This record gives sequence, structure tokens and C-alpha cells, in this order.
Amino acid sequence: MNRKIADARVPLLPALVVVGSGVSFSAATVLAGMAFRRGASVGTIVLGRLTVGALLLWAVVALLRIPVRTAGRRALLLLALGALPATQAFLLYQSVARIPTSVATLLLYTYPAIVTVLVIALRRESINRGKLLALGLSACGLVLVLGLPSERLGSAGIVFGLLSAATLATWIIIADRVTKDVAPILSAALLVAGGAASYALLSGVTGTGPIDGTSVAWSVPIGAMASLAVLLLLVALQYVPPTTVSIGSTVEPLSTTVLSAWLLGEALGLPQLFGGLFIVAGVITAVLARSSRSNRGPLPTSAGPSDVGSKGEA
Repeated sequence: MNRKIADARVPLLPALVVVGSGVSFSAATVLAGMAFRRGASVGTIVLGRLTVGALLLWAVVALLRIPVRTAGRRALLLLALGALPATQAFLLYQSVARIPTSVATLLLYTYPAIVTVLVIALRRESINRGKLLALGLSACGLVLVLGLPSERLGSAGIVFGLLSAATLATWIIIADRVTKDVAPILSAALLVAGGAASYALLSGVTGTGPIDGTSVAWSVPIGAMASLAVLLLLVALQYVPPTTVSIGSTVEPLSTTVLSAWLLGEALGLPQLFGGLFIVAGVITAVLARSSRSNRGPLPTSAGPSDVGSKGEA
């Protein structure tokens, strides 16, 4: 499919697809929050989500008749690296199980600031005013979200949320090169399959707990929504620039806040709302700062980021 990019405007339909992707990622996270409130286990939800995601993504690969051999030697590497997005999903859901879903998502969205720090530290990019501004906005947002909460937040949930963001940032740095020249949908399918396999192996070795019916039932819609989000994101990337897609994906923390208030009865205090706006502004600034200095291919965006392929997991 040829990429069709408008000169100055983003076509309405692709823009709606980007927004749909962000809302789908939000729905997957909020569904996980609902599942945990009904006694579902984090381990089973993560394994179920990855398994359902792998099955759906491989179905699309088969439907599009994309040969696996086109990935070459990177196929095994992508399968092995699936452990990273699986770990990120596990950490995110540990956070969601302990603190409000909207706050956990805002913590996850500090990952662009972490990416900026890492690429500067690794000397892969130079510092500039845009990146410094992005770091400042994200830091202010984090202070508002965590320092002035409307309710007391559990320290474990905060730590898990920040570790999830750090894991996603690390994955993005690696994926920036590993997924190059591999079809995005094939990359996503390999990563999610590898993540499901590695997580299943770890669960079998460590004995993370029995698989219960409640968790299995919830993992199906969660995995389906996450996979839909990845597919919509990949479709959007065929029509609009990666920078535009990345900025559009910032709808995720906003839609998560709305869905959390509606379905979970969660409400952010005024300081946290302002903190969320600062974090979103930091994401947009970081994306614009990176795009102004580089015309490289699309980086995975989140997480959703919390998902893989073009985000961080599926």
C-alpha cells in the first residue's frame, strides 16, 4: 500500500483511524482495570491478552499473505525481543491493579521523556531546546500527578507504572533499529508471539498462579481491543506521517481518563488533570523535537503504548 500524505492537512479518515487506535488502547487498559476489580489475576490477563493478540495478528498476516521469510534472520530476534513488551504489559497491569487506571496511563506516558534522556545519553541524538522543553513539561506533569494527588496513591503502583514506562522506552530504543525493513504487521505478530511464549514459559517455571475462568474471559476482549488498536495504528501509518500518528496517539491518556470516570467511577483531581495536560504536551513536544532533527522511519509509540508493533505491545 502506497503512503499518501497530504501536503499540509491530515485527511479526515486517517485522523479518525489514529484516534480510534488510541481509544482502543484505552479501552483495553480500562477493561483490565475492570477485570482486576472482579478478581482477575494479572498473570492470566497478561498471558491471555498476548495469546489472543498473537492469534489475531497472525490471522491478519495470513490473510495478507505476508511470507515470514521476508523478516530473514530478524524473525528469531523479534521473537526473542517479545519478552520486553510482555514485561512492559505485566508492569503496566500491576500498576493498574494498584492505582487508578488513568493515573497508571499518565505514568506510562512519561516514556517519551525517558526515550529522550536515553538517546542523548547514548549519543544517538543531540540535545536541543525542544527536547529540554519536553523534559521540563513531563517532569512538571509528573510532579503534579504524584505530588498533589486527590487520593493517596500506593507506592507499589507508582513504581510499577514508572518501570513500565522505562521498559517501553528501552524497547523503543531497540526497536528503532531491529524492526527496520520488516513489514510492521509481521513485526508485531512476531513480537507478540514471542512475548506470549516467553511469558508462558516464565509462568510455568515460576508458578505465577492457576488460570481461572474469570481472567480468561476478560482476556479475550482485552486482547481483541489491543490488537484492533495495533491494526488501526498500522493502517494510519500508511497514509499519514509517523510524527502525526505519534501526536495523535496522545488521545490515549485523555480517553483513558474519560473511560475510567465512566466505567470505573475514577476521577482525577484538578492538579492531576493539569499534570496530565503537561505530560501530553511533553509527548507532543518530544515528538516534534525528534522529527525536526531526523527523517527516520516510525518509532513504536504507546502504548500503549501499552502495545507492540508500532506501539509497545499488543
